[in-house]
Amino acid sequence: MNIVVHNLGFSYPNGKKIFENLNFSISQGSTVTILGPNGAGKSTLLACLTRIYLPGQGDILIDGKSYRHMKQRDIANAIGFVPQTIVPSFDFSVIDYVVTGCAPRLGAFQKPKAAEYEVAWEAIQAMNISHLAEQSFMRISGGERQQAVIARVIAQKPAFILLDEPTSHLDAGNQVKVLNILKKMANKGYGVVMTTHNPDHVLLLDDQVGVLDQQGRFAFGPNREILSEELLFGLYGGGLRLFYSDDLGRQICALEGIS
Repeated sequence: MNIVVHNLGFSYPNGKKIFENLNFSISQGSTVTILGPNGAGKSTLLACLTRIYLPGQGDILIDGKSYRHMKQRDIANAIGFVPQTIVPSFDFSVIDYVVTGCAPRLGAFQKPKAAEYEVAWEAIQAMNISHLAEQSFMRISGGERQQAVIARVIAQKPAFILLDEPTSHLDAGNQVKVLNILKKMANKGYGVVMTTHNPDHVLLLDDQVGVLDQQGRFAFGPNREILSEELLFGLYGGGLRLFYSDDLGRQICALEGIS
């Protein structure tokens, strides 16, 4: 299965154009990191990919079929979404919240049974948050809630997982944990798409990158071909350096310093 984005464009009702003529594809087994500054439209692009927003231009094909003509349940079986902000509606335990990810595979009035709870437990264990399973989803921290939301999407078992800044509420250790999990999920055959402000996340995942700037321009391809100090200067106004670290065995992005 793949997702093909064809001539995608989006403008808000007030006429503000966010982007136009975006073309790229997402395959299972790959990670795509959408990089760009605040306000460039990264979250809007994810919202278009999940059909939260309908694009005014172009189309998105899921396995060759326009998602404009698909039922929402069929889209949910193909695409799981982790939003940037999670507002709890009900005081579920974490395990009961995660098991709701199985809903697209259940009938309209069917309740989750032992098999669905087993899937939820596996997702919780994958995120290493078993200690939170019986706690209230509303009473855990923002970072813990973010990890529970990712577990819920894992329980959904979609072909593609889209995450809007999944590390924004996490400390450094949990950021690395989540990036490791996403990389492993891609290795298991999921297609993973995430937005970020941090160029080093692109380098850590070391796969495809889509760079969206404030003018709606979009560059897509392998990160080693797309990322450069010149490009980062255009996005963020300087202060960032790219170099290879022999100690780490990878390319890294670092701040020059402050004055």
